[in-house]
Amino acid sequence: MLEIVHNDAPWAAGFHPKQFSLYHACYGNVKPNLIANNTLKYVKIDAGLRADQRTAWNRPISWPLWLMAGLLAAGAAPAVSVYRRRESGKRPSLKPA
Repeated sequence: MLEIVHNDAPWAAGFHPKQFSLYHACYGNVKPNLIANNTLKYVKIDAGLRADQRTAWNRPISWPLWLMAGLLAAGAAPAVSVYRRRESGKRPSLKPA
């Protein structure tokens, strides 16, 4: 069985490491290396380009905050009206008759 596997797929028995990496445009001096893991100290970063990319990518999304504020106001409106109606009504006096 092992002989059949070696004849049909000789590459399957060996070790063929693959490494895929994605880098942003602001990274420079980057070369993937399977042996050395301490290459971070050699990476060059363009700070200006990185700041520009971060502001372009991380725009704040404010509509959920407005939606939550509207839902809170809509939920509180009936409670406020009931409270005002009760406060404006005549309260019974505590004096004995």
